[in-house]
Amino acid sequence: MPDAEGNVALWNVEQFSWSLSLFAFALAIGESNQELFDKVFVRLQVTFILLASVIMLVVTRAEKSEYLASIRSRSSQLAEFVVAHADYFRQRKEPLPAIVEREDFLQRVALGFGNLPELKIIRIVGDSQAITLEISENGQIQRRLEVLTASRSFPPMDSDNYFLIHALPLTTTPAGGVEFYSARGFLDPPIRKRIIFIFSLFTGMVCLSTLMIGLVVHGASATIRKQARKIEETQRQLVQAAKLAAVGELAAGVAHEINNPATTILSRASFLLSQKDASRSPDDQEDLEAIVNQAQRIAQITRGLLLFSRPQSMRLRATPIEPIIETALHPVKSRLDAQHISVATDLEPGLPWVGADPDSLARALENLFRNAADAMPQEGTLRIRAATDNSAGSALRLEITDTGMGIAPDNLERIFDPFFTTKEVGKGTGLGLSIVHGIIQEHYGTITVASQPGAGTTFTIILPTEG
Repeated sequence: MPDAEGNVALWNVEQFSWSLSLFAFALAIGESNQELFDKVFVRLQVTFILLASVIMLVVTRAEKSEYLASIRSRSSQLAEFVVAHADYFRQRKEPLPAIVEREDFLQRVALGFGNLPELKIIRIVGDSQAITLEISENGQIQRRLEVLTASRSFPPMDSDNYFLIHALPLTTTPAGGVEFYSARGFLDPPIRKRIIFIFSLFTGMVCLSTLMIGLVVHGASATIRKQARKIEETQRQLVQAAKLAAVGELAAGVAHEINNPATTILSRASFLLSQKDASRSPDDQEDLEAIVNQAQRIAQITRGLLLFSRPQSMRLRATPIEPIIETALHPVKSRLDAQHISVATDLEPGLPWVGADPDSLARALENLFRNAADAMPQEGTLRIRAATDNSAGSALRLEITDTGMGIAPDNLERIFDPFFTTKEVGKGTGLGLSIVHGIIQEHYGTITVASQPGAGTTFTIILPTEG
């Protein structure tokens, strides 16, 4: 039958199983998550849960042992009285039933039951007899006598409801003794109160520690994610620059090879077209015009290739941005009016000057304005906004927004690639934005694009300021 220490161990296992379940649950969540920072956070939680559970196990074990020791100590005087009383009368050859029937003995036992609420059963064993004294719910002491044969051992108490708290041997009967039992149902509530208090205390410590660790991990996570985004953006720009450089070398060679025969075709076809020949049929005349038009288009493409592959030497000087915007808007003004596109400008007063080559920067902005007009064939609004940007040092932020059809997400990463275009065949070379990208880079700036299909597109240019 389990003693007090055995029940302490059983209670510890019961309480610790809850913490172990919580530990396993948190660990399973952490391992199933793919985010590194979530895994670190959950593992830290798991560590604190395990640590708090171990501490709780040790403390509650000490609390239980102390509580049970106090019961044993308070019952010692009564146990010694019962042993002395039984030994005294056993030496006088009185049987056990006669001993427990004595009035003075019953009064002392009743007083002991009253002073020890935890005590529920007293058993006296001797001479193949066992007498059980049990206090009922109404305070009456019930006596029960059991006679044992040589082949039948003394029956154990019900371990689910009772456990041994004290035992002393009888000197007059070597195989006899006195045993005190307590009810588990009586002892569980006060011990559970202590366990709940301790568990709540350490749970609060775990929650507080988890919160502090969570704030630290969240801050570190945000910082590292921000740095990762910057690194990713830098890598993307490096890949784009390498791609442009490789394509630029190829474009220069192709442009030179195509330019000479294209120039010859254009000059010969233009000469024939300028001659008045009565014998030339209308079909021949139409063919010559087509040859001239296509040759001019080839010449335009080769000029773009040469401009892309070998940017013009720029002389950067301190320049206000307002006149550059006006210069870039002037060539496309008539087209914007024809397509019923309104222009809304929002230029911050007192904008700082930028280091720029006015002609090159105006050509880049003009290209962006033309692209915006292409995205709004019927009507729309072209918004131009300029403001100081101090997020990355002293800089000027220029945003060009249209209300056009937008760009598909799959095309956003390729928008600055050479020869990539979403326009119809014959309406674009795919070099415009590549040239714009190169010009902005020559100005030590950056250009990014944000777009949503059906909601328009915004090009954002960041240029360092002068002074």
